[in-house]
Amino acid sequence: MQKNDITFLREIIAKRESHDGGYIEAFAAISKQVHLSLAEQDSDNAIRSIAQSAIDMKVSDVHLDVRENESMLRFRIDGLLKNVVSFNFREHKMLVERLKYR
Repeated sequence: MQKNDITFLREIIAKRESHDGGYIEAFAAISKQVHLSLAEQDSDNAIRSIAQSAIDMKVSDVHLDVRENESMLRFRIDGLLKNVVSFNFREHKMLVERLKYR
């Protein structure tokens, strides 16, 4: 992840904190960055984007829930699990392999 990518995500998160607490714009930015990284086969960058976003948003838990046809990245914010981004099987496999084996 380039520094300007992290800066962009932080700006989106700061906007969210200054408004009514809506997360749609922040989650869309996270989703875009993670999907771009995975499309480039860069699971390291995808994991860094997820981790940095979770830190910046003061997330207490990060979940990767497996569902029937997809997996869902969820952040626990203010005690509630919020859906952030969904992954297809290939993307899920890339993330899990990165987390388990490196």
